Amino acid sequence: MRLASLICLAGAVGCAPCMAAAPPPQEQPAGEKTRQDAPRHVAVQSIAPVPGLPVPMDLTQADGIRLEALDLTVALKQHQAFLIYTCALDIPKGIKGKTIPVGVPFRYNPPDERANAASPDPIRNLPFTKAVLDAVASVDDLKCDSSLIEGRHQQADAPTMAPVAGIAHWLVAQVPNKPGTYVLTFQFSVPYTQDISITPGTEVRMGEPRLTLLTSPVMTWTGGTPRAVVNVYSSEMTNQSVKLDPSADAKSIVTTPKGVYTWSLLGADGRPYAPSVVLTPGPGWTLDKNGHVTIRGEKGSLTDQYDITASSTLEKDPYGNPCSPDNLKHGQGYWAEGVSGDGQGETLEVKLKNPGRLLGIMLESGISPITLPENDTEARRHPNIAYSMFGRPKSVQVTLNGEYTFDATLRDDWTPQIVIPPYYKAPVHTIRIRIDSIYPGTGTADTYLGVLKPIVR
Repeated sequence: MRLASLICLAGAVGCAPCMAAAPPPQEQPAGEKTRQDAPRHVAVQSIAPVPGLPVPMDLTQADGIRLEALDLTVALKQHQAFLIYTCALDIPKGIKGKTIPVGVPFRYNPPDERANAASPDPIRNLPFTKAVLDAVASVDDLKCDSSLIEGRHQQADAPTMAPVAGIAHWLVAQVPNKPGTYVLTFQFSVPYTQDISITPGTEVRMGEPRLTLLTSPVMTWTGGTPRAVVNVYSSEMTNQSVKLDPSADAKSIVTTPKGVYTWSLLGADGRPYAPSVVLTPGPGWTLDKNGHVTIRGEKGSLTDQYDITASSTLEKDPYGNPCSPDNLKHGQGYWAEGVSGDGQGETLEVKLKNPGRLLGIMLESGISPITLPENDTEARRHPNIAYSMFGRPKSVQVTLNGEYTFDATLRDDWTPQIVIPPYYKAPVHTIRIRIDSIYPGTGTADTYLGVLKPIVR
């Protein structure tokens, strides 16, 4: 669901132009205007896959296999997490089959097309294969066959499979069936889950991002697992902002001098101390009706008082309107890079007219899925199709005052998201944003932005 359209529906900021990334509004049918004019409380959740610990996918083989150790590394980025599972598998002689399937379960239940068709606003409905990004599996550092699949575990009704009985989404790797101890590695990225609420006439609140990890699946291995450890670090934000729930395990957390958090997922009895743990890697934010944004208790204001230039600019957007970096100030229209290819390496240069402490940068990426709802009903019913046709920035490098640089990963969504400088406190005069990678479009190679709003204190 695109937050910009909800803000206008709820009247939270008086349809502030800073939040709308669409061409000038067209006349709408009376029924459409009546629906949009009625202020209403809105509460939605940005749904993301919830990963669990690896499980054996065939119980006829599982009795002979032992998961000797599991190390999980979690790299927390600004809008998604990168996870690496390192599993030590002990395979004895006499196991049947040419390969041994091992899977990472995901709890995932996105809204379906029927829900989108019944909603006046689009819901971001990512298919499972798009919601789990950059999935790779390897055995002893050699890439092995793996796939993202949907369906229940083939022995889901077995008592030992109770922790994953309701799971229907998997990343499955095929391990060569040879006696010995092997290191199986899974790696993938998932976005965070976030709650969004809009109070008419008051505020828009984006809750704290959450990464939930299911720990109970580790009990599906015969004889349990002697060792399961999590290492958490942050490459794009301050480690001090990371929180763990249940917090009862906080005493077991070890923090290294380099800011890596380490703790065991298993209690003294060898069982997970909780069915799941939740990592909260960063702050939420609140936008009030006056355009003030509060982050970590600090209040700043969205500003369009800046000059902006681009390394290249596409001539026109898909609607035939001129592309320009100046469009990003007010959210009226779009900017797209104008080079051949997908725009990796292209830059935007922002010079603030009123320098100040930079709390963050609000961005909206991609093309809005609903620009002319009365003419484009399919875009409303199936927003992923309209949105996914055009490229969106995935990772960006931000340089402040030409001296301080940090990286930020964006989620693949059309709702506003905030990039936060981890440590920089000095007044900011200039901001340089470079596109390092993109979510590719299915229709063209052009990469679009709809809003760029510094938040200045």
